[in-house]
Amino acid sequence: MKVPHADTSAGALSGIRLTTPHGPVEAFLGVPYATLGPGRLRFVPGRAPDGWAGARDCSRPGPAAPQNPSPFGSGADSPSSHQDDLHGLNLNIWAPAGAKRGRPVLFWIHGGANIIGSNSEPLHDGAALAAGGDLVVVAVNYRLGVFGFLHLERAAHGSALSNGAVHDLITALRWVRDEIAQFGGDPSNVTIGGQSAGAALVGTLLGVPTATGLFRRAIMQSGTAERVHAPAEASAVTCDILRHLGIDVSEASTVFDRPTSELLAAQSAVCLEYQSRTVGLSVPFQPVVDGTLLPASPLDAVRAGLNRTVDLLIGTNRNEASLSLAFGPPREPKELARTLRGEIAADLGGALSPEQYVRAVQSDVGHRPSEAEALEAYLSDRSYRQPSNRLLEARLGGEGLNFCYLFDWASPAMNGRLGACHGAELPFVFGTLDRAAAAFFVGVQPPPELSSRMMTAWAAFARTGRPGGWATYREGSRHTQVWDENPIGRSDPRPALRALWSAVSAQSRSA
Repeated sequence: MKVPHADTSAGALSGIRLTTPHGPVEAFLGVPYATLGPGRLRFVPGRAPDGWAGARDCSRPGPAAPQNPSPFGSGADSPSSHQDDLHGLNLNIWAPAGAKRGRPVLFWIHGGANIIGSNSEPLHDGAALAAGGDLVVVAVNYRLGVFGFLHLERAAHGSALSNGAVHDLITALRWVRDEIAQFGGDPSNVTIGGQSAGAALVGTLLGVPTATGLFRRAIMQSGTAERVHAPAEASAVTCDILRHLGIDVSEASTVFDRPTSELLAAQSAVCLEYQSRTVGLSVPFQPVVDGTLLPASPLDAVRAGLNRTVDLLIGTNRNEASLSLAFGPPREPKELARTLRGEIAADLGGALSPEQYVRAVQSDVGHRPSEAEALEAYLSDRSYRQPSNRLLEARLGGEGLNFCYLFDWASPAMNGRLGACHGAELPFVFGTLDRAAAAFFVGVQPPPELSSRMMTAWAAFARTGRPGGWATYREGSRHTQVWDENPIGRSDPRPALRALWSAVSAQSRSA
């Protein structure tokens, strides 16, 4: 069998041929798009990789970015267990076998709260989607945690020492622009996509002026355009890291010389501190509105018209927060009610009462929610669903098309307690239902037709900007595709909650 071959500006690549239920795929794994250096150079934008002679073996995934072990468990053979400080900036590329050119490109950004994950995780392996959708799928590794998101203005001047991960993504997109034609991709038809933290980074890229023109469409699965820090918030995280390293702020530049193991240990300690005082999602490491790469919050930039021609497909899962509650400490109903009161008061002050929120949930689900259901709905709204709605509202009136979905297929995990939980849509979108990593979410008899329909819709969106027969999201109808075993289009699902949050948001903006 002939070994796949591709030429890039840095040198030739030798790939691997894979078999999928949808046809053969040529894969090039661990392709370097940038390289880093030691010490301070671990934090600055990467430089172009050195060229090589002969054909570089790209039959196996490259290393992941430095990170601590996943709290969800990972063995020695986990993709994220193979790490490298200097060579973690690499791409996995899957393309249908054959000489066809001009295929649409899906550029995938993995999730993991900005601290864990890699482009080689099995749930979002791109082979089946590439073959079934006739796409070129590119999955990117980027710097995580302290290396990708630490705001180091106290250590050295210049924006290059902030937003390292965002710099990585832009560098990788430029690589795709310049090189993807060699793999059959169309550099003028690139869709950026991601899930969870990856979707939030898609939302961030929508607000980065220098990223304009590098992509034509965007897919956000459980994401937001609001997950960024103001400089003061980012500096506070940096100070926490310095404290755990025993470094005085006046000597912040010495952080560059600390070993990776010490930096990761400090990162772990800071994450535990933030999680201990957070209910639900905790993400201390985020992009920062630094005034240069990211001049404003992405949501505000979108409201002002940035990337108004980009098409957007965005959605959430019905029970986004169920995972964090299920694996958190057990709480009695009275404690759950107190927690809901406390979170609403901390987030919204007197703009919303717990009873108002509970009544809105009741209106949308048709029964009085339990304390656990109400808290789960609130945390899902706060971190995922309402940020998605606000981004959709911000884009109304732009030239780009908007499409919205709600994933509503209930996972059988934990006797159905999780519902349509965070991440459950991934194996359906990528056609990886048969992977061992998907078994927890999908059980032994997941509906294959649901996966086939979602794969077809995502591929159609990447190709044309329209995911099949959906109506666009417009003010008034707010059409939403509800994904279940029998997918259906609905107008404005959960309208009471959307309207309630919209009123609170408008009130806060006018205050």
